[in-house]
Amino acid sequence: MCDVFDNLTKAERSVLQAIYEQRNISSAADSLFLSPFTVRTHLANIRKKMGVHSTLQAVILFAKNTALTTKQ
Repeated sequence: MCDVFDNLTKAERSVLQAIYEQRNISSAADSLFLSPFTVRTHLANIRKKMGVHSTLQAVILFAKNTALTTKQ
């Protein structure tokens, strides 16, 4: 089974991680030294690649995946 995160670039994975940790675009952008516009662009690409309709869905999948990989 193909992992949905395999198709994400390193930058997209970093943005998803930052959104998971920071909870909002502005804080995530600051922590990554990116503009909020760039973060929103990455999030749009992430949603498209993951086949989800919202950033929340992407973050939930990320959180579940993170929990699963830390248990193994």
